[in-house]
Amino acid sequence: MKKIYSLLLLIVIGVSAINAETQDTTRHNNFGACHDNWYIEVAGGANILFSKDARLNYNKKNLTPYVSLAAGKWFTPYIGGRLQIEGYKANSGSDGTGNFLSDKIASGFGNTDPVRDNVSIRPDGSYVYPVYFINAHVDMTMSILSLAKHGFSNKDHWDVIPSVGVGYSHVFNVNGVPATNSFIAHFGIMCKYRIIPELDVNIFANTTLFPDMYEGRLTGSVVDPLFAFGGSLTYNINGHNFTGKRVAPKVLKKKKESKQVFVDNSALEQKRDDPTNKAAEATANEQDTEQK
Repeated sequence: MKKIYSLLLLIVIGVSAINAETQDTTRHNNFGACHDNWYIEVAGGANILFSKDARLNYNKKNLTPYVSLAAGKWFTPYIGGRLQIEGYKANSGSDGTGNFLSDKIASGFGNTDPVRDNVSIRPDGSYVYPVYFINAHVDMTMSILSLAKHGFSNKDHWDVIPSVGVGYSHVFNVNGVPATNSFIAHFGIMCKYRIIPELDVNIFANTTLFPDMYEGRLTGSVVDPLFAFGGSLTYNINGHNFTGKRVAPKVLKKKKESKQVFVDNSALEQKRDDPTNKAAEATANEQDTEQK
């Protein structure tokens, strides 16, 4: 296994070195064209929910899978925008106190949690339950390297990308957890390494802030933070272009078709083979001979 990792590392270093020899080293500060600097990003990792009673589940089971898909664009070498969809599941803990959105009473919400019917209750009355959700948020991204070096260069490989955004979250009604919809705030940071102009590998960490009612329970907290971390791949469509010049697409020149002219000689051949024309031709030849 170590040999395989070493081989992959050598391939990455080799590809990066070959790519660096042919790159433009000029730093650019222009706005990108509308069709330039778009990318698609796929991420995977784990997340952990820090709600009021998250301490009840401080163990490895509290880590749940995290997946996301994003599409974005760099408007300048410094600032970009991104739409990201993420989620799946987060584990939440409860000691049974508080008010629950599923227990509606005349004065508001009661203290009976229907989730208790679908989970194992510990001797102290606490329990852990999964919350299935999906988030969508719009972020502003920033390139720390471009800011520090006053522009983008194709020779750059490392970068640090902080992000901040707002969005919307939906929790699914599963196992007694009520369906909820809420506005969220999102903060993140990513460390990026570009292998080739079209491909980056990244590690990231981010935090999403949910309102107190996020998991269907009111505890008096202002927000419930969800922390996520993992790795991702970024596909930069056509690489990066901040030169301010539009790269014209290649146009294939059409080959000129040689025109061949065909002459129909059938009429001349018929006239030549006509007996009348042959007799006239013989008479003309005899007259020429007598004159000579």
